[in-house]
Amino acid sequence: RIKGHHEFRNITRFSDLETWEGIVILRIDAPLSFINIQEIKDYMQKLLLQKSETVAIILDAGPISHLDATAAEGLHDLFEELNQKGVRLVLCDVIGPVRDTMQQTGLTKFIGKENLFLSLSEAVENVQTHAKDPYKKVTLQTNIET
Repeated sequence: RIKGHHEFRNITRFSDLETWEGIVILRIDAPLSFINIQEIKDYMQKLLLQKSETVAIILDAGPISHLDATAAEGLHDLFEELNQKGVRLVLCDVIGPVRDTMQQTGLTKFIGKENLFLSLSEAVENVQTHAKDPYKKVTLQTNIET
């Protein structure tokens, strides 16, 4: 994050950014589907080998415009694998249609509302301090009837 500001930037493009020990933030600028979910899972596993001190991966899902059933299953598996390693997977800024797919596939229930956040700032704060998310109702909104 830019020091003294709420905006986040890529650590490979900018210097003098605020970072946190044990927290990895990953933004995927693509829909998640059967085409790329395995590559994303492999990337996260490789990342954990490089950063063994990782306690949480925050997936900034804002740019993810679509989630298909195969990718939802892949995220389910990834969440399970990371959990077994003691690494928390957190999603933030998930857009409506993706939340709908997560609800339809049972992914929202499996991941748990405690791991879904409205913004990246709230996700980082919660991972650090376990602060309550004041926007949980908006974070979990879906057009899917349960």
